[in-house]
Amino acid sequence: MANYKDKVRSYVLGYVEPEKRRLLTQAQLYDPYTEAFLHKAGIQKGMKVLDVGSGIGNLSLLASKLVGSEGQVTGIDADKEVSRIATQRVQELGIKNVSFVIGDVFSFDLNRDFDAIIGRLFLLHIKDPAILLKHLALLLRPGGLIAFEEIAALGTAIPICSNIEYIYSLYAKLAEKIGIDFEFGYKLPRIFQTAGLGTPHLEYFAPTGTGPDWLGYQWLVEGIRTFMPTIQQFHLASVAEIDIDTLENRIREEVVMKQSTVTLLPHIAAWETV
Repeated sequence: MANYKDKVRSYVLGYVEPEKRRLLTQAQLYDPYTEAFLHKAGIQKGMKVLDVGSGIGNLSLLASKLVGSEGQVTGIDADKEVSRIATQRVQELGIKNVSFVIGDVFSFDLNRDFDAIIGRLFLLHIKDPAILLKHLALLLRPGGLIAFEEIAALGTAIPICSNIEYIYSLYAKLAEKIGIDFEFGYKLPRIFQTAGLGTPHLEYFAPTGTGPDWLGYQWLVEGIRTFMPTIQQFHLASVAEIDIDTLENRIREEVVMKQSTVTLLPHIAAWETV
């Protein structure tokens, strides 16, 4: 049987401290949209939920609010360090209905009685996501729910802001080099159907903001900061050209000056009962 590394593309950002900060900021920006879609999909109090590729625990923590104290959320991730961070977070927050396990979701011995299986920004790292979904469906009770959220496109600013367009141009170049598909979300219906799960319900959303105080500028810069080693590895831009320490202020000033509206990376969420 193929091992985990044969089935999962490498996570190029790693989990150094800047990436942890980026993920925490990302949760603040995307969680309201994710929570709305999970509620619409049918996540409710008392459910037993599996969070696949749980990382530092953002989605698990969000789901824990929806299932309440009578429900239970289990997060699974193959990375020991992120599972340690996630466990530490729930302990510090005093949350009792969330736990994390370290393991390969393809082969880890999980009970087959989950009411729902969820994931955010995980399937795009899987080499054959339809096979994974077919496997996950076996872990559900009859009538159980599968729900995943993935990147659908690059963002933009209107009127156009040169600093934001520059960041997204770097993302596009990175995508070519490291194999990240920024339109992966549009593949979700085909993946669900190939897995034998039928045609899923879909939701499209993108955090949108403007003005001097929006958190989105910080998230954009944190993304570039954590990508810097890869940007330099492929000679996509120099440290001086990016000037990371002034980038956030330059973005903010340009958005305010042009009175632009900014969207971050749109996501598509897909869900279906099995």
